[in-house]
Order: sequence, then structure tokens, then C-alpha cells
Amino acid sequence: MFKLLYASLKYFALGLVLGLLTAPRTGRDSRRLLWDQAYGMAKDWLGGWGQRAGRSGHTSG
Repeated sequence: MFKLLYASLKYFALGLVLGLLTAPRTGRDSRRLLWDQAYGMAKDWLGGWGQRAGRSGHTSG
């Protein structure tokens, strides 16, 4: 089990490093893109939770 997890993480990290090294955009642009995507996902996830609770009739008070 741990060998599979280790191999998965190792090859994920290798792919991430190789992808960042060979990316056609600058580091600043790559970081901005990653930040924007992470922020958007978090906003969607947190915002979606509130919308689901509102639609189902649950209140927080």
C-alpha cells in the first residue's frame, strides 16, 4: 500500500517539475494561473456549500 502511494507521489512530483520546467510561459504567469485556479476552485467549493444549504431549506440560525 505504501509503495503504491510513494510511487504515485514520486511520479506526480516528477511530472509537476518537468511540466513547470518546460512550460511555455514565465514563472510569474504560471504562478498567477495556478493561484487564480486554486482561488476559483475554493470560491466555488465554499460558495457552492452555502447555496446548497440555502436551497435545501436549512438555516444557520
